[in-house]
Order: sequence, then structure tokens, then C-alpha cells
Amino acid sequence: MEGDSALGCFTGDTMVALASGEARSFADLAADWARGVSHFGYTTNKAGRVVVAPLEEPRLTKRNAELVRVTLDDGESIRCTPDHLFRLRDGSYRRADALTPGDSLMPLYRRLSSKAEGHNLHGYEQIWMNDRAEWVYTHYLADAWNIRHGRDSAAAERARLFFADPARREEWRKRSVGQWQDEDLRTWRSQKTSEQFTDPAERERQRNAVLAWHESNPEFRRAHSRRMAGRMSGPTTGHLAKAQAGRARYVAGVPRAERVAQQNEGRRMAALRRLAPLVSLADAEMAAAYEAERKRSARTGLRFDRLLALHGGDYERVRDAVALVNHSVASVERLSETADVYDLTVEGYHNFALEAGVFVHNSARVARTSEYQALLPIRGKILNVQKANLQQVLDNAECAAIVQVLGAGSGRTFDLSTLRYGRVLIMADADVDGAHIRTLLITLFARYMRPLIEAGRLYAAMPPLHKITTKGRNPQTVYTYTQAEMEATVRKLGKAGKQIVTPIPRFKGLGEMDADELWETTMNPATRAVRRITLDDVEAAERILELLMGEKVEPRRNWLIDSADRVDRDAIDA
Repeated sequence: MEGDSALGCFTGDTMVALASGEARSFADLAADWARGVSHFGYTTNKAGRVVVAPLEEPRLTKRNAELVRVTLDDGESIRCTPDHLFRLRDGSYRRADALTPGDSLMPLYRRLSSKAEGHNLHGYEQIWMNDRAEWVYTHYLADAWNIRHGRDSAAAERARLFFADPARREEWRKRSVGQWQDEDLRTWRSQKTSEQFTDPAERERQRNAVLAWHESNPEFRRAHSRRMAGRMSGPTTGHLAKAQAGRARYVAGVPRAERVAQQNEGRRMAALRRLAPLVSLADAEMAAAYEAERKRSARTGLRFDRLLALHGGDYERVRDAVALVNHSVASVERLSETADVYDLTVEGYHNFALEAGVFVHNSARVARTSEYQALLPIRGKILNVQKANLQQVLDNAECAAIVQVLGAGSGRTFDLSTLRYGRVLIMADADVDGAHIRTLLITLFARYMRPLIEAGRLYAAMPPLHKITTKGRNPQTVYTYTQAEMEATVRKLGKAGKQIVTPIPRFKGLGEMDADELWETTMNPATRAVRRITLDDVEAAERILELLMGEKVEPRRNWLIDSADRVDRDAIDA
């Protein structure tokens, strides 16, 4: 499988959050894995609930990769490949270079418990559950994993602790909390709140100044209202018609229960932001001040008693929720530097947590069925064996890895009966670079493992270019492989009365698919599209390599001149 686009990721110094309460860099995790040492980290399920899971196969995936820097609102920054996916708070994923300031990310929030705060245990790590808005002890998550995987029993009477070594756990706790006292914990929480929501006093002064100016200029307010109403309803602008049409599409495409849930969650988040400057007040004062502010600035906003009820009637849970309401992107910057990048696998899930406090996507290796499928990442374009001898091929790391993994030898010693796998599939991006990689691999197999092709056991996966999804209660998904097929499918669905989610995504690489998409389109034997490689394909690959990369310049120049008129300039990759 081509590795450059599908398995990009993070610089080696990027820290990954571990369920032990510590953090380790990708480079250190990869070194640990090579020594047989593995770690547990955090992942989230579809609802956003945090789960403990093993971090498998930390690995170098690409050298000298292009980078972007994603900076978060708390000052943390992350360097990664532009195409790597971040999980948003709503559960969807977005490329790093497509993130915009204000995008709210799925957060990982952690704290240490304190008996002074009413907790049963003191100094134990807790994790914020995004789906239930409550704190849960990390070792409870470890218990759940152990029970699910038969490592422990729910009937066990002893207390289960994630750290097997009490001395190590105590050392980590002291290093994490230092000599903090209960008053220090409260001060820390107040400081974090002010950092996340800027200076409340300054924000209040600015808002009051604007309101005072408006109060002193009633004619401006009335004129402004008239202008806005005219713009909205004016026949030339079409604003009102567009808004009504958009609302109709939303109502038709989203079930009522989901719409109500989204509305309620939006009201809760708005109420928490409104409450942010008031959390330092005593309980009764905070409630009264919130109600006064709500009646002044948002009369239809959520009442405080309703907000409190949503958090179990617990004022401290409300304060915690206020401190955790924001975790967003501050900026995205494309870097001039390059670096080696790493990835890891979390089986059964599509994401894992960085120490910076966000969840990021992992693909490909979770998309296979490990019982009968193996995956070998190829870091870009392999050696052109058209001009190399066998020793040069075996000296090449990528070519040697392919020969070693298949286990049947190479050249004259190749023995098809010892091949470890029934079929070999080449997976590459559906672009010109992917086609080049596929051609180089076919040539390698033809030159040094030809019986594999003669036996009909070499295939090329055909990943789709587009994913068309319809709206409604029973959405339909259709993958297409050419621009013409996509346009024809859109017309067909439109005639059938289906509304299509726009814009229609175009997959530039395997790495842009999540694990479900990759499994359905490329790796599931029941649904994937593959093409058997024949000797005709071998001859074509050798001809094109000799033409485009051979020593003779004249045939290549003539081909470029003759082919210029056939090029679709709109289809050329940017």
C-alpha cells in the first residue's frame, strides 16, 4: 500500500497522551514498540465518549514531509502533515489545512481529584466525558477495557488500579500536583477560566460602551433595523428566499429528534458561555447574576434552573462545564520546513488523543481484518527496477521489505508455493503519483516475481474519486470512479427526487478516507473494486517506463509533443 498520502501524520516530537497519566513522543513510542514495550492511550467512540485503548505500531511513515502548524486557543501547537484529520466536537473530521480559527475540536480534558472538592479519592486522574458532561476516574476506563477483553472480572472485589506498581503511581501523582493545597486547586481553576474566556471585566466594559452608544442614539437603532429588514425581504437580494429554502432542506434532511437535540445543545453551550464571567461568585450570587444577564441580553436563553438541572443540580459540575466549553483552533500556518512524520494504530476506533488535548484520526490499519489481511506501507515511489540489477533491488529498503514479507524469494529463486498470501493487492492513490507508484510496483513483480502475475494473484485496488451522499431519513451513499460517472449519478439521483449533500467530496488520496470508507471501497472483499494484473499490463508498464524514464530522449520528446493536444488541462492535478 502506498504510504505517503495514506499514512502521513505528526512530527516525532509530538506528544501523545497516555492513560498512565504521562505523555511520550511519537519517536519514543516507536522506539518502545521496537523493544517490545507498548502503551495505552485514549480514543473516543462515535458519541464522543472517551475510552482507553492500546496504541499499536507507532511507526515512521514518511520522510521530509510538508508540514502545517495548528495552534489551539490554549496556546498549544501541533505540527503535522496538511492532510491529517482532526476530530471536531460534532464528531466529524477535517483536514489540518482546512481548519479555520474558531473550529471547535473534540477535547481531552483531564484533572486530579481532590477530597476538598467533594471527591471520594484524592490525587487520582479524572477524564471529562464529552457525551455525558461528567468526570470519570481513568482507572474506571481501564477496568472497562480489562473486563471487555477478559483480563478482569466485574465480580472482582479488590479495587482495580491502572498502575500495577503503587510506588510508580505515587511518584507520578506527586510530580503532577507538586505540593498543591486545596486553595491552590481552586486558584488554578479560576486562572484557567480567565485564560479561556479572556478578561471578563474588559469584555464587559466594551459591551457596555456599545450599548450606551446605542441607547443614546435611538434613531440609529431604528434606521439600522429598517435597513436590515429591507435587505432581508428585498426581491433583488433573494436573502429571504435563500434562508427559507435552506431551512426547508434542513427540516427535510434531519430527523426532528436530532434537530431538537442540536437546538438544546446549542442553548446549553450559549448559556455556559454567558455564565463564564460569573463562575467565581458564590452559588446563589452566580445564579442571580446569570438570570439578570440573561434577561438583559438574551431573554429567550436557557434559565439557570434548567441549566443546573442539565448538570444534575450540582453547581460544581456547572462550573466545570463552563471551564470546558471552549477548545478551538486559533490558527493554521503552512511551514517552510519539512520533517519525518509518524503515525500509530488504535484497533476498532478511528482516533487517538494527543497531549495537546485533541483527538486526531488514524486510518488504513484499522480498516483491515487482521485475521486474514496484512498491510505493508510503502513510503512513496520505490526504486525503478527497469534500470537496476537484482543486488540493487535487494539493497533498496522498500523492495527488500516486499520480498521479505511475501516470503517466496525473488528472481530465479522465487517459489510460488511458499507465498504467504493468496492475493497481493496494490493500493495507491487515484492520481498521477498513484499511477506512477502502481507502474513501478507492477514492474518489480514482473521482473523478480513473475509467476505471481502468471498465476493471476496480483491485483490493483481501484479507489473511488467521489463520494455522493443523499439527505433524508435513509441516506444513500454512492462511490464513483470518474468525473463523467459522478455527473451521471448526480443527475440520476436528482431525477429520483433525492437531495444530495454538497459539495461532493473528491478523494485526492487514500489518507482522506476514514477507516469505514477505506474498508468499504478498497479492502472489503464483498464491496471493493479491484483489477487483476495481467502480462498485458506488465508490457504496458514496461513500455511507459522505458518511454518516460528511459535513456533515449527523442522518443519521450516526440510523445510529449504528440500528446499535448489530448491533455485535459482542467483535469491536471494542482
